[in-house]
Amino acid sequence: MDKVSIVVPIYNTEKYLDECIESIINQTYKNLEIILVNDGSKDKSPQICNEWAIKDNRIIVIHKLNEGAGISRNRGIEISTGNYILFVDSDDYIAPTLVEKCLNAISKSPSAMVMFGTTNINECGEIINKQTHYTNKYIFERDEIQKELLPELLFSKNLQTQDIRIYTCMANFYSLDIIKKTNWKFKSEKEYLSEDLFSIISLIPYITKFVIIDEPLYYYRHGHESLSSSSRLNDYEMIKKFYKQCIELCEKYNFNGNVQKSMSEPYLSFTITCLKSKIRQKKPFTEKYKEINAILKDELLHKLLNERKLREEKISRHLLFAAIKSKNYLLTWLLIYLQAHKD
Repeated sequence: MDKVSIVVPIYNTEKYLDECIESIINQTYKNLEIILVNDGSKDKSPQICNEWAIKDNRIIVIHKLNEGAGISRNRGIEISTGNYILFVDSDDYIAPTLVEKCLNAISKSPSAMVMFGTTNINECGEIINKQTHYTNKYIFERDEIQKELLPELLFSKNLQTQDIRIYTCMANFYSLDIIKKTNWKFKSEKEYLSEDLFSIISLIPYITKFVIIDEPLYYYRHGHESLSSSSRLNDYEMIKKFYKQCIELCEKYNFNGNVQKSMSEPYLSFTITCLKSKIRQKKPFTEKYKEINAILKDELLHKLLNERKLREEKISRHLLFAAIKSKNYLLTWLLIYLQAHKD
């Protein structure tokens, strides 16, 4: 009977932690190894972890200094002994049948990777929306993953709502054997804008089959992002650096041109988030004006916009990108302001 390791990085999430752990221990599939990695929490999260470990002997607790979610997941990988592995953030929770359905999907191809849909919820647990139907097919063989799947995921129209959770490591179920044989690790969030996206793309070359479960099995909570995450998305130079890191990764693994071209989507999504964040900041107008205009005039932004077919964009993005391309900065400011205060 296959064992599944579930790694939960934890940092100051006492409000949601019980719900998260309960959703894991109540899985219909019971052969689990549950690894709770307390990443230097300053609230009651460490005590909550210890209490659950007493109640359920499948739970292992690690207490460590704060290093970020990526490094915490790596610590969990190091001690995992399962056949497969799943990552769950401590302010989220999962459907009772998630592990069972992933095992059924992966059973015929142990080197496969499984992706499932998400239900997006707010801080109170109310449903915002559900995300499924990422592609028109649900099984991709090795040669199809790069040719068809990766460009579709990176350039998905789901992203045009600015919901970029399709990039997350939590919506995937992995073979632990592949992870350990390739010495694959998560990157540090201090070095990469989206350590999830970069890490997942670097694992793709080792996957022999990709299976999609067209059902929202993971409940992702919005509105509880870390301060470090918010500050990184407010740093345009880090966004540019991340785009270049992804292009270098594509070249390293000889990803085709469609994959490289699709890398503009996360860059543009992050840039829109950055612009909206800057316009909401409580700073003198002259300072905001200087920072935002520097982004709007950036050479990389204009290069990537010139390569896109704006008519295929959602109307709000079409208008914003057209205004930036035409250097109509007054209209651009107005559109950013309206979008920032609509969210």
